[in-house]
Amino acid sequence: MVIDHFKELGWKPAFRRGEFFGTRRGMATPGQISVVRALWEEWAGEDGTDIEIGRWLQRTFRVAHPRFLTAEQAPKAIAALKAMTSRRGAGGAA
Repeated sequence: MVIDHFKELGWKPAFRRGEFFGTRRGMATPGQISVVRALWEEWAGEDGTDIEIGRWLQRTFRVAHPRFLTAEQAPKAIAALKAMTSRRGAGGAA
């Protein structure tokens, strides 16, 4: 693909995932969305796709994507993901 070729040449997109949403009243901040994504990737590893995080968020918080988390839900999602990763790190099943 053309984009892959540009990336090989050193091109980088002007924005990173989660940063282009900006600040939205009552919604998770871009920083919180980034933390949720990072914790999910740490917990899920290579299986940490957008589809999989969407499924987990739908089951747990009734939202389809991290960008739809409210300001109240975001800290809860972060705490849940931290607990999940710490249990996995302690030898628990995921």
